[in-house]
Amino acid sequence: MLEKIRNITEQQRRLLLLTAGVLIGVFGFGVYRFASYNPEHTHYHANFAVYINGEKEQFESFSYYEELTGCSLDTTPTARGRVHMHEPESSVVHVHDEAVTWGHFFENLGFSVGSDHLATGTDVYTSDDTSVTYVLNGKKVIGSPAAKEIGDEDRLLAVVGAESDEEALGFFDSVVPDSAHEHNESSDPGACSSGESHGFTDRLKEVF
Repeated sequence: MLEKIRNITEQQRRLLLLTAGVLIGVFGFGVYRFASYNPEHTHYHANFAVYINGEKEQFESFSYYEELTGCSLDTTPTARGRVHMHEPESSVVHVHDEAVTWGHFFENLGFSVGSDHLATGTDVYTSDDTSVTYVLNGKKVIGSPAAKEIGDEDRLLAVVGAESDEEALGFFDSVVPDSAHEHNESSDPGACSSGESHGFTDRLKEVF
C-alpha cells in the first residue's frame, strides 16, 4: 500500500487534492444550508379586478398564470415568481417576496398602470380620451398604484370609462372579490404551506 502511495505522480496528487477540496466545499455548503434552512417564507394573497368600459377582464389566456411548482429553497425568485396568479383564479394575487408592488404585478401580466393610463397587452387607455380610476381597499388612489406595495388581503380595482369617481367606487364591492383571506388560510398548491412538516429527513432532501 505504501509503495502504491509513493508511486502516485504529482499530477495525481493535485487531482486528488482538487477533488477532495470540491467535496469538502459542497459538503460545507450543504451543512450551512441545513443549519440556516427556514421553511417559513413570504406568501400571502390579495384580490384585484380590471373593469374596462363596462366589462370585467377575465384573463383567459394561460400566459397570465404561473405554473404550479413544488416547495423551493430559492431565496431569489424571478420577477414572475415574486408575484403572479395561479389558474383558474383570475382575481387572486400570490405574493412570494417582500416589497412587491402593484406595478410589478401588472408588469408580469404585460399591463402597465399609471395615474393617467392603463395599458393592456392590446390596448392603451389614457385620461386624454377616457377616465382611468384606481380604487384600493375602497378608496380612490391618488396618483399611480404602480409604486404601492401589495399588502396582505389588499383589494385593487382598475376602472376605465367610469363617468365619475363615485361610479368607480360603486363598482368596487361588486367587482373585486374578497377571497384573499380564504386563500391565506388554506393550503396553496403553488408553494409550501405553513402547515407542512419539515423534519430532519425533509430538510436533508430539500437542502441536498
